[in-house]
Amino acid sequence: MKTKILAVLLPLLLPMTAAADSVQDQLNAVSALQHGHSTISLTAGPAWISSKVYVDPYNSNHAERWKPGVELGAEYTYTFDSGWGVGISAGVNYTDYNGYSLNQAFIGPVGTYRWELGKRWNINSKFGMGIGRSFGDFNEYTGLAMIYKIGGEYMVSKKIGIGVDFYENATFYGSSNDNNSSSDSNSSNSTGRLGILLSLNFHL
Repeated sequence: MKTKILAVLLPLLLPMTAAADSVQDQLNAVSALQHGHSTISLTAGPAWISSKVYVDPYNSNHAERWKPGVELGAEYTYTFDSGWGVGISAGVNYTDYNGYSLNQAFIGPVGTYRWELGKRWNINSKFGMGIGRSFGDFNEYTGLAMIYKIGGEYMVSKKIGIGVDFYENATFYGSSNDNNSSSDSNSSNSTGRLGILLSLNFHL
């Protein structure tokens, strides 16, 4: 009698077992990055300096805004089980003003938060504060810089993701009395920058 019951139930139990294994595999894949892990990111994309830049030091009326440039960067972050994380970010921007180069660099610590949206998609937010450096054909300055990023990531595999980030950088160099600088006035010397960055992320 028991043999007959098993013969009837076995064909029904096997598909259910296979379905349960499949669901568990998907849950494991979804939660694979919810545990603490390290991430190395490489970023690149266009960025625009929104501040006025006085190209001609002898003409205080000759200022340009929203000049496009190229932004390159690299980051290391560690994400905890809670989704919060810490890391370090570095980047450099290259912008050309009619043959004169204005280059800006940043390096500093960042705080991060990561939202898991199913098996493939994530949302990442980052805020950092560190050292900003302006160099090139214009006067050189060192100051305090702040960055903010928010964007999405698509996991092409369990360890590699590609993403798009909206990027903002604000750097404060202190007071300045010359016109050959990135400044909206002669009393404050600061620059603002907005960008859209593509990222390649390696989750270790």
